[in-house]
Amino acid sequence: MFIILCEDNTLDRENAAQLIEEAANEMIPDHCFQVFEDAESCLKAIRKRPPDIAFIDIFLKKKNGLELAEAVRELNQEAAIVFLTMSNEFASESYRVRAVDYLLKPAGQKQVVEALMRCAKHRNEAVEPLTVHQNREILRIDQRRIEKLESQSNYILIYMNSGEVIRARSTLKKIQAQLNADMLKLRRGVVVNMRSIQTIKNGTCRMKSGEEIILSRHHAKEIREKYYDYQYHLVQKDSL
Repeated sequence: MFIILCEDNTLDRENAAQLIEEAANEMIPDHCFQVFEDAESCLKAIRKRPPDIAFIDIFLKKKNGLELAEAVRELNQEAAIVFLTMSNEFASESYRVRAVDYLLKPAGQKQVVEALMRCAKHRNEAVEPLTVHQNREILRIDQRRIEKLESQSNYILIYMNSGEVIRARSTLKKIQAQLNADMLKLRRGVVVNMRSIQTIKNGTCRMKSGEEIILSRHHAKEIREKYYDYQYHLVQKDSL
């Protein structure tokens, strides 16, 4: 488990680092903890190794904490993000990156422990892998890392959020039962992960990657309703 802290105030950084390290030693024995004093050095490191848990000061200099959190979320859709701040001014905006917790500084040991417990719960929510065949191999793919699936004759193309594309011999109909509830069919032969959607508007789905996909004309209303329902429950879940 890779945990990071990005805090540009020296005293706050030292205090938070000590509390996080102490709590993690008790709760997550196999963790690796790294501390950063600015967003630039943090970004450089996490591009090589995305964090599982990220504690981020929301008022960082140059690049604010929300921007850094968005970068973390792009690199790891399942990262547990905790904001540290002197003000709750940005509390509502934290929903945008699905923050697990929001701690007012200076946070105490109890608050940090509770935040780590939320993070652990978030990380442990299991998602069944998608099992497909490629040549003579059986692949088990983490569905949380899938951005999109497309039919291609007797094959499916599985687009991962890492940029990798997996071509497997199967059809969307055959694997339909394996897909988790976050997967949404936009039109014939195209299924996307709702975690990877930026917006759905005017009959078009815009992905976070920038790709735009036209919705099925006959099912556009149903698709929008499913996505809005997903967003609502996501916010409700994160606010618990």
